[in-house]
Amino acid sequence: MVSKFDSVIGYRAIKQELLEICDMMKNPDVYRKLGAAMPRGIMLHGEPGVGKSMMANAFLDECGLTSYTLRRTKADGDFINEIKQTFNDAAENEPSVILLDDMDKFVSEEGRKEEFSVVQACIDEVKDKQIFVIATANSTRDMPSSLTRAGRFDRRIEVKIPSGQDAVDIVHYYLKGKTLSEDVDFTDVAKMMSRKSCAELEGVINEAAIYAGFERSEQVCMRHLVRAFLRTYFRSNEAAPWEQLDEKKRKKLAYHEAGHAAIAELLKPNSVGIISIHSGIEFATKGFVGMCERIENDEDQIALSLAGKLASEMMFGEIDEGAFRDMERAIFVIREELCDKGFYGMDLVTHFKEDMSETKHVLQENCIRSELERQRYRVMKLLTEHRAFFDLIAKELMQKETLLYSDMQRIRKGYFNEKEQ
Repeated sequence: MVSKFDSVIGYRAIKQELLEICDMMKNPDVYRKLGAAMPRGIMLHGEPGVGKSMMANAFLDECGLTSYTLRRTKADGDFINEIKQTFNDAAENEPSVILLDDMDKFVSEEGRKEEFSVVQACIDEVKDKQIFVIATANSTRDMPSSLTRAGRFDRRIEVKIPSGQDAVDIVHYYLKGKTLSEDVDFTDVAKMMSRKSCAELEGVINEAAIYAGFERSEQVCMRHLVRAFLRTYFRSNEAAPWEQLDEKKRKKLAYHEAGHAAIAELLKPNSVGIISIHSGIEFATKGFVGMCERIENDEDQIALSLAGKLASEMMFGEIDEGAFRDMERAIFVIREELCDKGFYGMDLVTHFKEDMSETKHVLQENCIRSELERQRYRVMKLLTEHRAFFDLIAKELMQKETLLYSDMQRIRKGYFNEKEQ
């Protein structure tokens, strides 16, 4: 069945939920006979650029009812009058739908929230009429809970950054119409762009097309897309040659990042979307591992943070002094974990308290050291057992500078197939 939501790529579950509500609005008698009550309103919230407004507009089109859209384009007093007038017009033309687009931006810059109070009052005034309200917002944090609660917005749907097949479908959509090389892998692009919005994806694709044009290439290749990604998010500079690092430093960097990638794949298979030690990366670390799947477990996060440092030290037999940010991250996660569990008197109050007793401070620091040592042993055991795995990653990383999701899949599959024989 064709619907207006077909123009929105991905987001299958959200589209299905919105489509069901549209059907209720178009066929109220069917649901009324079954005793089903229409939800009072929908709030679509999530990061900028994920397609909330596009879905909301598809909802208006699919409903086929008289619709009104409110966006803040006027000064305080004029906008408040516009809010009231819009609800009045909707009431005179019921059944109707009102879209409150970017509702979190309805308030004035001075921080007054009169607009929210007016919206709330207007919603209450039309509660007995056939008026449906759908709103979009980047965040509901600064909105009054009385406005966003059930009874005014019965459905609150978080629109997240696309993942899985949704992400691949969206990549396919945005690359459609581009002249592409056969080496462009939609899954690799989706994994590389993990947790990036549709707007960000569109920007990277356009940047890649510019690179291809400058080279007088007849097609956009995968290397153009990777270069655009690295340039956009890691300030990678093509003019910064590898010669800036001597061979030993380059090798240490490769093994450091390979350690992170290997542990990530061992703890959560298929979680690495991209790993790079590209010559132009301006970060102090000069390399990074991009995760396409989050590692949620605190203990695994600590292990992942320590992995690069320990892999480098295992390979070269010397302290990896450049891993201070990894250590900071590991210690931060340990402190958070100890606070949550209340170990040694640590809690959210004493976490950053400077005037705690010396005894308590020593106990806490000892606890952190103990956890670091436990995790160090765990990571070293994994790296020793799978030494060949992170060797393979490091060596190929030195050759290519950047490995994509498909590269990691191939390396991982080859390693474990050989290990099983």
